[in-house]
Amino acid sequence: MKVCVVACMLAAVAFRLAAADVAPSPVPGVLTVGYYNDKCSISVESIVNDTVIAELKADISKAAGLLRLMFHDCFVRVRL
Repeated sequence: MKVCVVACMLAAVAFRLAAADVAPSPVPGVLTVGYYNDKCSISVESIVNDTVIAELKADISKAAGLLRLMFHDCFVRVRL
């Protein structure tokens, strides 16, 4: 099971890296990496990153739920 979770995580990272090469430039006002740098006095991205890593180290089974959440909430749904 852990191998499957790790494989899914690697696939998600590979997909994200591949999508970054073909993605259009960011639209102003849209959430991007570094979005909170000018808006918060704390490092929001570092806090989120560190918390996610700590939770996954404590219980790797949370990775599947996190991937599901990412697919449901973060990917744009295109209607054809």
